[in-house]
Amino acid sequence: KEPFKVPALHSGVFKATDGSLGVFIVNVTEKPLRFGFELTPDRYPLVKSKAYRLALLSASGRRKELGVQKGKIAFDSQVAGHDLIFLKATPVTED
Repeated sequence: KEPFKVPALHSGVFKATDGSLGVFIVNVTEKPLRFGFELTPDRYPLVKSKAYRLALLSASGRRKELGVQKGKIAFDSQVAGHDLIFLKATPVTED
């Protein structure tokens, strides 16, 4: 029998109840892996905005603010072996 194969990284994108966009990346291997992505917001189900505030959320609930990006949502990093990364993109609303 041949062993089955799966991709090393798994990901997903979803709309949160507050109108933000959640992105998760899961590394199923033992080794750290680099990744990068760029999302065009109008292709995803989130509140339309000219800019998005990005935050990195950990499984323990820690939050790291990454700043504001205009016109797109782009991120690159490394994910440790058997770990995940969760990114939240929140529309910047003008008051």
